[in-house]
Amino acid sequence: MEKWCGGDVHFVRDDILHLMREQVYTIGNKTFFTFGGAHSKDWMWRTEGKSWWKAEIPTEKEMNTGRINLQKHQNIVDYMITHTAPYEILVKLGIDIADEEYDFASYLEELRKTIGFNKWYFGHLHLDEDIDN
Repeated sequence: MEKWCGGDVHFVRDDILHLMREQVYTIGNKTFFTFGGAHSKDWMWRTEGKSWWKAEIPTEKEMNTGRINLQKHQNIVDYMITHTAPYEILVKLGIDIADEEYDFASYLEELRKTIGFNKWYFGHLHLDEDIDN
């Protein structure tokens, strides 16, 4: 693990970086908060430790670290980049929220309501939608 643009990363190769959970990066003059993780809906057909991991759902410690890192930036970033969406966005889209994902989706909802940001991007649902608020 190394520091890059203000956050922790893994250098996969010289030109490929793994941006880690709960980090804030300053790239150019823009700030990005990153937080991967979500519940795999098809976990029952996967093999633990090979194609599915319990750690796909962030821990309370990781969520707290995210709060701390955002506070270091006065709770304002340009972009939120997460794998899944905040709770109310999932509800608005009609997505069934698994029990395993409730705490993390609620955490992201807390951030949506308390963090200043310009855009929020998430890819878990494989949708191309513009969602207000």
